[in-house]
Amino acid sequence: MFVILRGGAGKDISSGPLSDRVRHCAVKLITDKSVDTLLEVGVGEGLLAEAIIRGGSVKKIVGIDILKSQLIAARKKISGGGVFEGDRVRGGSFDTVMALGDTLPFRGETFDSVITINTLHNQPSWDEVSTLLGVVCSVVRPGGGVIFDIRNKRDPLISLAYRFSTVIDPTTKRLPVNAYSISKIRKRLAEMGFEIVKKVPVRYRFWPIPSAFVIEAVKVTK
Repeated sequence: MFVILRGGAGKDISSGPLSDRVRHCAVKLITDKSVDTLLEVGVGEGLLAEAIIRGGSVKKIVGIDILKSQLIAARKKISGGGVFEGDRVRGGSFDTVMALGDTLPFRGETFDSVITINTLHNQPSWDEVSTLLGVVCSVVRPGGGVIFDIRNKRDPLISLAYRFSTVIDPTTKRLPVNAYSISKIRKRLAEMGFEIVKKVPVRYRFWPIPSAFVIEAVKVTK
């Protein structure tokens, strides 16, 4: 029943009703501000990067992914969407780097903003999420921010669906799904000198309780 209600994922593996709503909220957060340099961790097929580029508020985007095929797909999607002029994106630039999110090949405090969407809930455990957040936050300049999402552990629909995820969706046997609480995330961010400034609830159309949150946290300047 849950699979029927939530709808299909479509042709892009990163798509889906909840994932798409999360992406839409994240795009709005980042395009509401002017950003010189943005790192996207887990660029995937380029769905988010393309939307951000079209928003026109970011001068340079660097997208990382561990799979070369995903990086190729991202550039193909963006060039196919008509946002490239030669090797550059209209109004800015788009570069791709093959790397893991928890071992970023960048110096500390390199980017104005970092965004990672529909990524944390697929990490195997909290330890991996905590490590990934730590690495992501380390490359943000003072006064800069991170935008990411979590699936809401306090949503009974999500908790139940994720508990039986391997039965509902066999693909989760190789790609786990996990939910977390805002309080746990806030504590980890505080350890790294970040504070949450925005928390956007994301819901399924048929369900009143937020199934996810898109979070914006800023690195506090001393």
